[in-house]
Amino acid sequence: MVTRAHLARWIRRSSTPGRLKRPACPIGPAPLPDWSRLPVNSERSNGLFGIYVHWPFCLAKCPYCDFNSHVRHDPVDQKRFLTAYIRELEWFARHTSDRHVQSIFFGGGTPSLMEPETVAGILDAIARLWTIDPGVEITLEANPTSVEASRFK
Repeated sequence: MVTRAHLARWIRRSSTPGRLKRPACPIGPAPLPDWSRLPVNSERSNGLFGIYVHWPFCLAKCPYCDFNSHVRHDPVDQKRFLTAYIRELEWFARHTSDRHVQSIFFGGGTPSLMEPETVAGILDAIARLWTIDPGVEITLEANPTSVEASRFK
């Protein structure tokens, strides 16, 4: 629960001189740079790689957090987010289809705020696009004040 003390601390932190003011995070198309030069195509690869899924949305910005995260007061269009994320996964899969996924990490923000259907859609897309290593590790960051484990069973 966010208390008055949390809000006061956040307001003091956000008004610190020199602190960047960040706009709300819109969901939209992002230009893709030339990813072919990234280590994902490295010849030194053992064929295994991990996927990081970034969910930048939070209920409140923690005073200590410098990650790319944004407070959303309006609901996130999760169907649109999922469609866009799957499109990015498909692009990467075209360049890494011979690789095996050994880990999937949902970070943020507060990815435990995602609807279970959104998480399932991302996991299903990953399983469709790559071979999943038998010992795959799947991690979903959660804020203990806002998570309900029963949502993800």
